[in-house]
Amino acid sequence: LSDRPGGQGIGGLSYVFGEIAQQTLDITLRTNVLFSRSQSLELYMQPFITVGDYTNARELAKADSYDLVPYAEAGYEAADNDFSFSAFNLNAVYRYEYRPGSTFYLVWAHGRSGYMERSFASSPSQFENSLSTDELFNNEPENLFLAKVSYWFSL
Repeated sequence: LSDRPGGQGIGGLSYVFGEIAQQTLDITLRTNVLFSRSQSLELYMQPFITVGDYTNARELAKADSYDLVPYAEAGYEAADNDFSFSAFNLNAVYRYEYRPGSTFYLVWAHGRSGYMERSFASSPSQFENSLSTDELFNNEPENLFLAKVSYWFSL
């Protein structure tokens, strides 16, 4: 989970371990649309959501051992590290061959992501750790537009 000051580990740190129950939803969709021999549109979309719930915080019993004991720092809760991460990527590429061997490309790339931890919330009850897109679509997207022109010179 983390390294915490005041422990028995290297440099006086406690390395805190825990169990995680993680759920992930991920899908990748891709399609091509051919309007004609010289025009096409390629679309790519990938939504990704993952949430993690931590429990059973433990630390090493002593340095150079594999024995774990319950971590008992006052006020420390493993659940404070619960998290929710989501991302959405979309790409669209339009291709137009305006003469044999010469092509024009127009690209749009759209991306957004959101990350939240229980410790970021002003109160633990405000943190909802579910496969939800709320945090994702509340954030500003990143959009990128590109154009490319290639021309075939015959010699």
